[in-house]
Amino acid sequence: MTVTDGVAAGRFGGRRRFMVLGAGGLAAVAGGVGTWRLLDGDAEQWPWEQVWSEPVDGVYPSALNAHAGVLYLSGFGGVTAVEQSRGGKRWQALSDLDSQSAPAFGADVVCITGVRTGGRTVVNGIEASSGRMLWEREVDGLTQYAPTPAGDIMLVVIGRVSVASDTVVHAFDARSGQVRWSTRLPAKTVGPSAPVTGNGLVHLTTGVFTEGSMAWTLDLATGALRWKSPSEGFLGAPVLAGRELHMTASPSSGSADEGHNAFVTLDAVSGKDLRRAGNLPVGSELSVQRVGGTLYAAVRRYGDQYHSTLVAVDVSTGRLRWQADTDIDMVRTFRVSGDTVLAGGKEPPETTGSYLVQVFDADTGRRRWTRDMGTHVSLEGPVLTDGTVCVPTRAKEYTNRGTLNFLDLASGTTRWRHPLSTSGNAIACPDGRTLYVLAMPFPQSSENTLESRQVPTLYALRRRDS
Repeated sequence: MTVTDGVAAGRFGGRRRFMVLGAGGLAAVAGGVGTWRLLDGDAEQWPWEQVWSEPVDGVYPSALNAHAGVLYLSGFGGVTAVEQSRGGKRWQALSDLDSQSAPAFGADVVCITGVRTGGRTVVNGIEASSGRMLWEREVDGLTQYAPTPAGDIMLVVIGRVSVASDTVVHAFDARSGQVRWSTRLPAKTVGPSAPVTGNGLVHLTTGVFTEGSMAWTLDLATGALRWKSPSEGFLGAPVLAGRELHMTASPSSGSADEGHNAFVTLDAVSGKDLRRAGNLPVGSELSVQRVGGTLYAAVRRYGDQYHSTLVAVDVSTGRLRWQADTDIDMVRTFRVSGDTVLAGGKEPPETTGSYLVQVFDADTGRRRWTRDMGTHVSLEGPVLTDGTVCVPTRAKEYTNRGTLNFLDLASGTTRWRHPLSTSGNAIACPDGRTLYVLAMPFPQSSENTLESRQVPTLYALRRRDS
């Protein structure tokens, strides 16, 4: 049995010690920061060290992301900025805002949407260096996406997910908040996508209440409608590549190929239909990513019992490169990096099934492995970090602690387990060879107030050989 000592630098907490049963034996770990010891038996030596730890009071985050050396936590209680290299809160803003999306970034501006106390939907611009609120604009309706930056403009789409309503695209000056333009789409629509921009244009798709779906293109400078392209079947979110706009389309009721979705490519500037290829699984698109010349998508198939399928499509031809079925009801995590496709979600039924983590070969679609992680995986799901898959799991009881589980990318076997500082959900945010972890405790009260919640903890783990 090997004993390994390490010293974790930091400025908070004591040296409270507890025991955890890991992949290779019993580990004694210091709570907060300080000295930790790992008794690892035959397991691979724990290679990470905790370099700082920061309690995060006043906000209960739902999103964590890094930008320009700063970590941003947004959620119930506004947004908090923390120094990425050493910890330490830079600023906190908008304490009465409930934001369900991550912020967007412009030139020294952080833009965020949310609902203020009283139910007002607002868009805010915050000075990145100081946290000073630069502007606020109230909008009529709801948005499910973060703002989309486009040069000195922030785009915000307002519309409902499942009820036919007006869809409005707002363009705000990122620095001043001035409304450059607002365009109301000329149809009652359902479920607008997040916009994508390029060639001086704004592209998005919607379901149209009585007419199937529509792809819309607006002028970025003026908001004027440049073209629209109807589809009887449901259109997925658009992906822009140069002058080509790609999207999936489900078949209409009168389609000659009712068993497959199509892959549609339009000329982004003119809206001309360039090509259309079939043979994709029919269903609802859950997520889409483009890497190089390949478009990867997760599709939840229609049928008596839902299952998700992953597909890879050649962007230049629209032809299916591979298709791989999963054992997942609805893919909640979908990441493509290098030669790896990572999928995560619950096996059917999605409300009660175990959480499965699956890894596929990005070139061939061959499934490398599947791991059943039980029912306590944090809702934010796994991430890829430094040649491993990191899966945060919640504790089964609020008196215990959650766990970071590091799985081997090639085999899916557990390489390390590491206790979290709290019991509840956790968000892992990798950046290079540093892993930032936001650990949140279970609520101790049914009251939905910041005062009724324990304080989350944000900390940084870094590979010792980096």
